[in-house]
Amino acid sequence: MDKKTDILQAMESRRSVRTFEERDLTAEDRDYLESLAADVSGPGPLGNRTRLVWLPLEDSRLPDGGRLGTYGVIRGSRGYLVGICENTPEAVTDLGYRLEEAIIGLTARNMGTCWLGGTFDRDSLAGVVPLRSGEIIPAITPVGSR
Repeated sequence: MDKKTDILQAMESRRSVRTFEERDLTAEDRDYLESLAADVSGPGPLGNRTRLVWLPLEDSRLPDGGRLGTYGVIRGSRGYLVGICENTPEAVTDLGYRLEEAIIGLTARNMGTCWLGGTFDRDSLAGVVPLRSGEIIPAITPVGSR
């Protein structure tokens, strides 16, 4: 199969995962997530700068020891891709495009994801993911084995 076929199959098979398998990510998966966040960050189709940050979890705890509140919606994820952009409608649109690009790539690797826009505690991320002036976190996705 070619890359285009793989992407189309991933798009067709994509489903939200809210409860993940209790299995750690492999070193290869973690490396992929780090490079994916770097590769997918950048301008979207409308030209606005976006960023993705891979935030691994240790035993469902943030690196600072706190917990990312998802109000009980997500269980067992091994980390989150955090979507960051400037606070404009066009930038949020670009972030949506870039985050979906990442989600399809993860689906192609048989990893689970779930768009979260309103069911996570942004204050929990404030001290862990540094924001530049004018930036917001409109969406994140948990990542784990499905």
